[in-house]
Amino acid sequence: MGGGTPPTPSVSITSLGVCCDSINLPATVWADNASSYSYVNPLLVGNNLLEHWATPTSAFGTITSSVTVDLTFFHQFAFLGRYAVFGGGSPTAPTVTSTQFGLPFSAPVKLFGLGGAYFLDAGQSWAIAPNPPVGSTSTERWESSGTPICVEICPGPSSLSGTVSGVLAFVVTYYHQFFVKASYLVSDGTSAPSAPTLTSIYLGNAVSNGLSTTPVSYWFDAGTACAPAVRAVHGR
Repeated sequence: MGGGTPPTPSVSITSLGVCCDSINLPATVWADNASSYSYVNPLLVGNNLLEHWATPTSAFGTITSSVTVDLTFFHQFAFLGRYAVFGGGSPTAPTVTSTQFGLPFSAPVKLFGLGGAYFLDAGQSWAIAPNPPVGSTSTERWESSGTPICVEICPGPSSLSGTVSGVLAFVVTYYHQFFVKASYLVSDGTSAPSAPTLTSIYLGNAVSNGLSTTPVSYWFDAGTACAPAVRAVHGR
């Protein structure tokens, strides 16, 4: 299922005392009683370990009577998505959801630098959530821009969701941020000729926000400077 052109599956049996005859499927074969059988799972094309056709059915069995083995192979691609944290802290890992062997699948996204892959069904949707991840609060969070950075296999996805149409290899960066509420006040009660600005870093980029006499909420990256800049001083 899922398309593609997989190799022909085969089964290995013992017949008339001769072990390991490999027979392409589909086929009807005679095998010795109490002998074992096995078939190749997953099916690979060449040395490509990042795309395969796999079945959840056990690849081994023992012949004790006449048996019919129905195999459904699912076309799958490797999910190598990782997440990284910038600015410290330890949020809960985000979750990738998709479909595996025709069933709903979810698992924690692995931290950047860790090995291993999940295999997801081709043609099915995938998504990473939540953003911000669990562990964030109303005053502290870890936020992603929503744009992953491809790793080795490029171009990669442009958002945190999509369709499984190839190998997914990317890093999602979550920036540690704190909540800031800021405003300004003119001491003599008059109106300032020009409002000051508040500069800092948001999602790794420099930002400059005009302040108001009414408090405005911002999120800025942890560990970065947050400073007001006065454009003009009344009376000078």
